[in-house]
Amino acid sequence: MIIVFTAVLLVIGTVFAVNAIQTDAYNHTVHRAVYSGPSLFTDNSKKEGFSVSAISRGSTWTKVFDLNNEGLTEHNYQAHTYDLSIMNNTNDQVRSYSFKLVFGKQIFLLSGWNGAFEIHQKTDSGEIVSTVPDLRDYNPEDYPFQTVSYDGDILISMNQGDYFVYIPSTSENAVEMPIKAYEGTVPGFILYTEIDTDIGDSVLEIEYTFRRLLISTPLF
Repeated sequence: MIIVFTAVLLVIGTVFAVNAIQTDAYNHTVHRAVYSGPSLFTDNSKKEGFSVSAISRGSTWTKVFDLNNEGLTEHNYQAHTYDLSIMNNTNDQVRSYSFKLVFGKQIFLLSGWNGAFEIHQKTDSGEIVSTVPDLRDYNPEDYPFQTVSYDGDILISMNQGDYFVYIPSTSENAVEMPIKAYEGTVPGFILYTEIDTDIGDSVLEIEYTFRRLLISTPLF
């Protein structure tokens, strides 16, 4: 009986150890996904697993952007407010994430929430990279970016291939990270494009990690 009991304990201990190692490896695995076109700009909130979708709000407003000082008077640029719906439709907690949004055309970035924006802007003299903790409080005197100013708004000029990396807020009020099982978060931003265009040709790359509890694994 002692031999059987010892053998059972060894088996249980081995299974537990293997399970712990596998769970730890899973929790340290960086998952990556790329979204573009319909896969990004369609509501993915009800899909299984981890999903991201960029939904543009219906209401927009327009302005005159006289980029070349030609004396333009007709409105030629329109605003877009995008909500990034990041959904965790799994049994695990999303421990961390960040995403990179690469623009396919020239846009002008006005604002964003709730986290920080690491902006990459290419210029004739090289790439400018700097992180803005809160775009709602952006002060152009604190950063080297090329900007334009119209009607009191200061916008960061982003050309084709420029991008920002979104770093989610760790503030409890923002409720951005971690993301609990079957919950989500909605960061967002406001930008301008030429009238009758949008950012449908942009590409979003996201990286994320899970936190799986040992007690929730099948072997446990």
